[in-house]
Amino acid sequence: MSDYEIRFQAERSSYETQIMQMKHKIAELEATNVDYNKEIERLNGLYTETKKQAEAFKNRYGSLDQSSVGEIDILRRENEHLKKTIWVVFFCEVYIKVK
Repeated sequence: MSDYEIRFQAERSSYETQIMQMKHKIAELEATNVDYNKEIERLNGLYTETKKQAEAFKNRYGSLDQSSVGEIDILRRENEHLKKTIWVVFFCEVYIKVK
């Protein structure tokens, strides 16, 4: 074999080794990609389920919130009335004690 043929064979072997390494790396990356796709599908499922639960809670408690607004308004009016009543009672007691 000539010197050129030996160099050619050495370069060829080097390139073939690099090609095999790259094919191996591609196979690893494809396997990782499959794993990531499965994880993405799992997370999308969890997201969809959580979103449905959030909407159910929103619908459930949204109607409660509307009824609570009316109750809060009633309680606020009762509170104001009681404050006025307490002042009247207080002034009546002070007036009675002064007499």
